[in-house]
Amino acid sequence: MNNYHINLLGQIKNNASLTKYKNINRYLGTPKKIYSVSSVICRNILDKFKDENNNISREEFYILLDSLNEGESFEEKAFAGGLLIRFKEYREILDFKLFG
Repeated sequence: MNNYHINLLGQIKNNASLTKYKNINRYLGTPKKIYSVSSVICRNILDKFKDENNNISREEFYILLDSLNEGESFEEKAFAGGLLIRFKEYREILDFKLFG
């Protein structure tokens, strides 16, 4: 886990909330831990990350995606997708089969 991942995970944990849904894992189709961070907060975290790390290298970006994809929580995996939306310049040569 690199510093980018540590930073994002810290923000996820800091914004975690209790969910009122008993079967949230089944609903989301994942056995992963769920922090129940609202989608608005997730978008804000990702937008801020993009603004603050706009010069992240391609190599660092792919390492971050891989790390997030292997993370223990639903939000970490979702953040990998959110970053791909925001960093369009790095999508063109990515093999999406790697992200199952």
